[in-house]
Amino acid sequence: LSAAITLARAGRSVQVFDKLRPGEGAATRNGGITSGNLRLSHAEMARRFGEARATALEAEAKVAREDLYRFIA
Repeated sequence: LSAAITLARAGRSVQVFDKLRPGEGAATRNGGITSGNLRLSHAEMARRFGEARATALEAEAKVAREDLYRFIA
């Protein structure tokens, strides 16, 4: 849907097809994006990937949420 909105705002003609009702299943697939939570805790990510990478992953998640909020607005 976001791709269709982006294209439409750029002046393209788009159509969106959804097998189910619009938005159905979105909560189970996309809800985590806006929750602010990552699946792994900071401590677990640091253990697995190192402190710097864990911090970078959290920062990227924050930027992604902020971008989503701007897109919705």
